[in-house]
Amino acid sequence: MALVEGALVAFVSMLFYGICDFLAKKAVDDVGNFSAVVYVKILAAVPVVAYVLAFTTVPVVSIDTGILILAATVFSVVAWFSFYKGLSKGLASIVVPIAGSWGMVTALLGLLVLHEHLTLIQLVSIATIFAGILLTSVEMKTLKKKVFSAGVGIALLSMIGFGVASFLSYYVIADIGALSALFWAFFLSAIFFSVIAFFKKAKLRMPRPSTWPLLASVAVAEVIGVFAFFVGIDMGMLSIVAPIVAAYTPVTVVLAYIFLHERIHLNQKIGIVLTVIGLIGVSLI
Repeated sequence: MALVEGALVAFVSMLFYGICDFLAKKAVDDVGNFSAVVYVKILAAVPVVAYVLAFTTVPVVSIDTGILILAATVFSVVAWFSFYKGLSKGLASIVVPIAGSWGMVTALLGLLVLHEHLTLIQLVSIATIFAGILLTSVEMKTLKKKVFSAGVGIALLSMIGFGVASFLSYYVIADIGALSALFWAFFLSAIFFSVIAFFKKAKLRMPRPSTWPLLASVAVAEVIGVFAFFVGIDMGMLSIVAPIVAAYTPVTVVLAYIFLHERIHLNQKIGIVLTVIGLIGVSLI
């Protein structure tokens, strides 16, 4: 029963990750990629830290768990900067789909390190999900051989960073719980990004007044998405939860189609169908 509940919570996380990505696209247009992620990380940390300080106590961790938390944070920060470095160089057509496949790394680590067992149908379904993610994310018209060569290294670094960070979170959550893990994840991320922004040569772009509510909405969606992901990890199998959560790209594409009237290309339609088929298959627990 817990495995089923974990998968259901993962679907909630997937939905809010998709909403977060959709809302972030508009915020990026105003302040740029780097400034957007810094503001969102800081804004996301505020309600999480405030809630913990007001209603619970600051979670104390052991040295081993503290090292895991720091390592997960570092991997996450490296992944974010690799991701945005790729975007700043115009490599979105290769960076976005590969980096978005981070759940594959997490799932493989769950199978190899945690010795989780999946049925053949679930394994095929996970592969189908990631095929769907790639097709939904990739921009076929802008994907050229030169762009692929230049972007694949950055994209793989981002994918591995996100995947390993999520895998390390499994051990943190197992020790201190989902809420405490959420506190340290957002608290340290806010500190890391604030320090980097302070020393970075490029200055943060100040958002227009109308953009602040949008940034706050992105932050809230990210908090809900990450917390649901952590709860899913706590309740279910990492190798199932991670691929479900990582399949948020079709949600973003569909929202863009509904609200922004963006065109869904043929490869994206095929990707969405494959992702849905994969999600159905992997949920057969």
